[in-house]
Amino acid sequence: AGSGAGVQVLNLKDNTFNSMFPMTQYVSENISVDPGRGLILSGDEQGEYPLLQIQSDGSLKEFDTTTGAGIEIDSSAEDCATGIAIGPGEFSNSVHMVNLNSITFGAGTYTAPNANYTLSTNYGFAAGLCGSAVAQGSGHLGVVTGEFGGSTFAVLKLPAVQSTASPTVVDYAVAQIPANPACGGNFVAGDDPHTVSAYTSPNTGDSYAVFAGYSGGVPKCV
Repeated sequence: AGSGAGVQVLNLKDNTFNSMFPMTQYVSENISVDPGRGLILSGDEQGEYPLLQIQSDGSLKEFDTTTGAGIEIDSSAEDCATGIAIGPGEFSNSVHMVNLNSITFGAGTYTAPNANYTLSTNYGFAAGLCGSAVAQGSGHLGVVTGEFGGSTFAVLKLPAVQSTASPTVVDYAVAQIPANPACGGNFVAGDDPHTVSAYTSPNTGDSYAVFAGYSGGVPKCV
């Protein structure tokens, strides 16, 4: 296809791969899957936020945005409870947001309320905002961070209820991971794929972000 890139689905029931699906747009450095809506999110560095719709037979259909975000979207994440998708902009402090609750699919394209949200902070992010993850659950919290070095991250408070409005960040906090001997000194964010994830504890209901720190080009600590 146009991009020369694609995705391939692995069926975990029998450990078999579907045929490679060629995409018109480029694949995100970190895709995200919304199982409830049957979507694969693939925000890319060309400033687009393509969606792959999973069909009943397991095949895929690609739907591309009609307008670009204006930033290099470096990863994809979503609060699946509310349908708010995010994509941090590399070399920037901006996050692109898409409201998937008010989506209209066309002939290979889709439209949905979307907006860029820029963090105002004195902290710097290595290569800007790159990695992202959302802790699924009642907290509605996401995390974004840099790559190829640095220890700065931001926690994003996302909308708590579904709506059809243009999406925005409710609140955010920015901090740095402190130095630690277990990490070889200063914490250093990893490369691509991005070394951050998030989850909600089934025991406490608290939201957690998990970062992998690198030293000498390999993971050193979390």
